[in-house]
Amino acid sequence: MILSVVNEKGGVGKTTTVLSLAAALAEKKKKILVVDLDPQSNATMGLGISSYTLSLMNVLRGEYSIEYVKQATCVPGVDCVPSISDLRKADLEFSDRFLHLLLKKAVSEVRGYDYILMDTSPHLGLLCQSAIIASDLVIIPIEACDASIKAYGDVLLSIKNANLAGYSPRVFTLLTRLSLKSKKKNLEYQEHLRREPTETFKTCIRETILFKDAFRSSKPIFFLPRGKNSAGANDYRALAKEVIRVSETKKPTQHQTAISRK
Repeated sequence: MILSVVNEKGGVGKTTTVLSLAAALAEKKKKILVVDLDPQSNATMGLGISSYTLSLMNVLRGEYSIEYVKQATCVPGVDCVPSISDLRKADLEFSDRFLHLLLKKAVSEVRGYDYILMDTSPHLGLLCQSAIIASDLVIIPIEACDASIKAYGDVLLSIKNANLAGYSPRVFTLLTRLSLKSKKKNLEYQEHLRREPTETFKTCIRETILFKDAFRSSKPIFFLPRGKNSAGANDYRALAKEVIRVSETKKPTQHQTAISRK
């Protein structure tokens, strides 16, 4: 199953979700490939990869396959296709349709993995649109704050464009960075998302300083001394269970139709 994690707003937990979900799925003996589409390379660094020559850009240019470019990571069972700052040039170097087809072809040809997770940048450009088109499932992490809820509409527009082009990934929202001090507000955000034309994961991700510690340590939260049994790690374990259930029951939903008509 191919998943992308998308949102135009930064700081909502896109990379944290990719890394933590990858680690949680790997705990369940799933084989994972992370594809880093963000020129800032946060997912690459967050998996302990610091030295490499080839990147996703070499794949898009047709120079090497993903099989040749991928790197082993600090997480057993998880490999990664690294990013590079040159990915910023992708919108200029490739036409929209050509880039869409390149990425979709590259990831669809990969074998030997249960899940492919794509991390995207906080920019709804060609790379992000290409990730949506290549995906079976799109996860939209939404921070529990008013500004993040408002930015969500821009992501829906990109998904609608993919629908119009004939691609219909299943779309789920994920509420992130919940503050334990604002339970009433958290419930309001959850109720708001349930009224939107997407599906919503039951799991919500609680805020913890350990996510920042994990990023500074270049490893997922599961591999910190206090992280393995933390609330954040357990939240992503719960999310992994939901993702597995969704992948085992892939079928069209009324939400996809609602998005295309919105």
